Order: sequence, then C-alpha cells, then structure tokens
Amino acid sequence: MAGDTYLFTGGGTGGHIYPGVAVAEQILQKDPKARVVFVGARRGIEARIFPKIKYPFHLLYVGPLNRVSKPRLLLSLFQLPFAILYAVWLILRYRPKSIIGYGGYASSPLLIAAYLLNRRFYQWEGNAHPGMVTRKLIAKATNTFLAFPSESPIYKKYKSMVVGVPTRFSAVAKETKPSRDKFNLLIFGGSQGAKAINESFSDFMVNNLAYLDKLEVIHQVGKNNLDQVPQSLKDHPSYNAVEFIHDMKEKYQWADFSISRAGASTISELTQMGLPSVLVPLPTAADDHQKKNALWVAEAGAGVLLEQKDLSHEQWVSVLEQMLDWDRLEVMSGKALGVAQVGAASRIALEIF
Repeated sequence: MAGDTYLFTGGGTGGHIYPGVAVAEQILQKDPKARVVFVGARRGIEARIFPKIKYPFHLLYVGPLNRVSKPRLLLSLFQLPFAILYAVWLILRYRPKSIIGYGGYASSPLLIAAYLLNRRFYQWEGNAHPGMVTRKLIAKATNTFLAFPSESPIYKKYKSMVVGVPTRFSAVAKETKPSRDKFNLLIFGGSQGAKAINESFSDFMVNNLAYLDKLEVIHQVGKNNLDQVPQSLKDHPSYNAVEFIHDMKEKYQWADFSISRAGASTISELTQMGLPSVLVPLPTAADDHQKKNALWVAEAGAGVLLEQKDLSHEQWVSVLEQMLDWDRLEVMSGKALGVAQVGAASRIALEIF
C-alpha cells in the first residue's frame, strides 16, 4: 500500500530548494512508502536541479513579481492565473496530505491553489524579513516555519515557529587557537559565485600579496568565472581559485573564517559549523533580506557586515585586521554556535507528517 503524498514547492535559488530536499529525506525516514513531489518554475534554477534529485517534479510557467521591470511584471501577472490552474490540477491529482512552500515566486501558485481548495498548507520563510509570498499567505497557512527569530509584527499576529534552516549539517565546534601560523580563509558567493566579491577581493590581494604570508585561501568563483581572478593570484601557492566546491562541509571544517553572501542557507550553515564570517549581502535581494540576515549575525557577534557599496582596499584591510586574530575568532565561533538553529528538517517533518 502506497504512503501519503507531500507536495513541496519553491525555487529561484538553491536556498529555496535544498531545504525541501532535507525535509523530504526526513519524511521518507518516517515513512519509506511516502511520496514527495516537487513543484517549481521553468525559468528558475530548479529546472537544472530537479532532474538531478530522486523525486518526481513539475515545472510551471511562473515569474517574479518583486523588483522586476514592467514588461517582466506584466508577463508574470499574465502567467500567474494559468500557473494556479495547473497547481489546482496537481493538488486534485495527487491529493497530498500536506503542501509546503519553501519561498520564492515559484511557490506562490501551489500555495494559492491550496488556499482556494481549502487544503492544509505550510510555509517556510528562510530570511530574517518575511518575503512577499509569506506576507500574502501567512494568514491562511496552517503554520509558518521561520529560519531566524524575527521582530516582524506579522509573526505575532499569525501562527509561526522558529525552526532554523533544514540542512545536511549539524552544529560542530571549530578548532580553537590552532598551532599553525596561517589562517584558512574560505570565500564563496553561492553556486554562481559573486562577481563583486571576486573582483574586489582578488584585486586587493594582487596589490597586497603580503597578506598571503598569513593566509591560505580557497576561493569559489562560480561557473565560468575564473577570469575574474588575476592569473598572477591564481598562480600563487597560497591562493586556490576554483569554479565550484562539492564538499562544502569539509571546506567549512577546514576554514577559520569565511567571506560570502548572506542567503538564509549560507547563514544557517555558517552558524551550525561555528564559522566566523564576513558577510557581503547581495544588494539586489528581494526586500533587502540578505542585509537583514547579515545584521542578525553581526548583532550576535558571530560575523562582520560589509556592504557591497563599501568594498574598497581600505575596507578589506580593516576586515582582515579584525579577523586575523585567533582570540577573536574563538569568541565569534562560540557566538555562531550559540545562535545556530539545528534539527530544522526533522522538526518540520514532524509538524507536516
């Protein structure tokens, strides 16, 4: 006899997909006969990710509504009713026990359809500030799971619970005050890299090679972005520029501190690994949520906020002088572990099961 079906929806970035995969694994541990079906957008990164995971999936013609050009907005508004109708058909076809959205514009058709059909649905909000879909649908959701504690009044009005970000990692204390002379620095900007960080930091390092007497660097630049790092720097024995890192957990454990964007999944992984961080929020992120995420980490004493508009040689000097201190890193690591939210995948699975 087949188990219950669960519809998971979200997309646009890996941060709206991989948390769902982590929860799906927990669901299948509870009931190996259960079926999890993913729903996303044809134009999102999920069109590349879904075929590589083991779950069935559907892709909808749906586009973003927030921070887009007028032509893109009009096209998205035109597509939305058709996407909702398709989502209604999916719900009637699969008759799911639970429906859960993991954020991004891709999640809206299925969640709206669930509301219209009076079906039980949940939301997971991955950022410190509630996104558009969360704000519009929270009143109708059975529950809203939060990645971070938030002072937003909307969460006081409607049912919500802080669970963290579902990841494959668990809290791990960093090695304190290693005997080695050099600090290990991990730089990354997500799977696509971050051009502003790549170019600004590598340009700084080319002109300040003395810092490589103190640093061992692994720099994930993103696919086809190796040309954003000068050849003279790539040739340096202490600077390893790579397109993509497959073993992130191993690299988190290797690093003494990191420089990265401030997406929800990144923040969760950094804190769960106890890794001090320099966070450069993506300035074009919807509702400026990455800056709010980074502020949460900085105010906890677990990281440093460096805005992209402030990237300069002087700022990099200031940041590195702060971070190249074993005592400071030890304190920051403890602060990161202190705010880490663990066990999110199992908590969500328990609620929706």
